[in-house]
Amino acid sequence: MVGTVFLNGVYQDAEAKTWAKLTFNERVWIGETPLAIPPLAEIVGGATTDAEAVALVAAYYDTNTSLLAAEFREQDDTRLRGLFGMYIIHIAVPYNVVEVAPVTLLEFVAAPTAHCGTYSVAQSQLYDTLGVEWRIVMVDSGWHGLVEAAVNGKWETFDSTVNVWLSVGVPDLIAGTTRSYRAFYTPIYDANADEVYRRHYIESGGYYNVPALREGLPFWGISVFPARWEITAQSS
Repeated sequence: MVGTVFLNGVYQDAEAKTWAKLTFNERVWIGETPLAIPPLAEIVGGATTDAEAVALVAAYYDTNTSLLAAEFREQDDTRLRGLFGMYIIHIAVPYNVVEVAPVTLLEFVAAPTAHCGTYSVAQSQLYDTLGVEWRIVMVDSGWHGLVEAAVNGKWETFDSTVNVWLSVGVPDLIAGTTRSYRAFYTPIYDANADEVYRRHYIESGGYYNVPALREGLPFWGISVFPARWEITAQSS
């Protein structure tokens, strides 16, 4: 399925990567406090197959549902599952160029880097085991990809690349629909986190800029204008 956005009656086919104009000032450190949730590698530690790994993730969620609800300040179980999966995928692997794309969840956990596509695939694997209906949406011919999840019959955005949740899906974002959003902890903004989390920005001279994407995502359709969206995968 492909959607097209018309603004003021004129089709806006912006070239990929040209419409995100926000910049990242690496001298400024801001962000949410890390949540009391172990990293994905710790949760799946000891697993030798993906089946074992996802079973450990599901078991962790079931055992710690009340704790997670308090940490995320979220009582809706489906949305909580979505936030949990998004969060642990985001903090699992630093963003940067991916030389060899992981195929399995365990390969993702062991990978040195990830990008929006590999984050989204790993996130969808967790959503399958957590019982969350999902779809992967790409914008502007693959400029960015993210996961949406169905919550109470409506699509919401759970972007594990930037660790941001929005109350509506990509089509509604691009259409300028009113939305709420929450931005969760990211190591990129943490001055105490390893430099590897900011290496993508430094090494590319700002060409790869997750902070700009994170800051711009809530304003898609308002001051940031992707032109196209496409569903590339979805749960069965």
